[in-house]
Amino acid sequence: MRKFRFKNRTSISYILAFVLGLLILPIAVKVAFVERGYHAAGGELLLPILFALLVALKSEIKEVVDEVKGAWM
Repeated sequence: MRKFRFKNRTSISYILAFVLGLLILPIAVKVAFVERGYHAAGGELLLPILFALLVALKSEIKEVVDEVKGAWM
């Protein structure tokens, strides 16, 4: 059987961030229910996407910092 391999580490980072967001989601829904007092769909449903965006932002900031370091050195 062929072993599945990721092309790069960033895809693993995105998957882990998304899964972490999914794991936190039930807690966020419960907290939102306690806060509101009724069930509703709100911003807490965007947590998995937010975590993936944070990974993307981290990699973009790292690239910019590396470029600035290269320009100054």
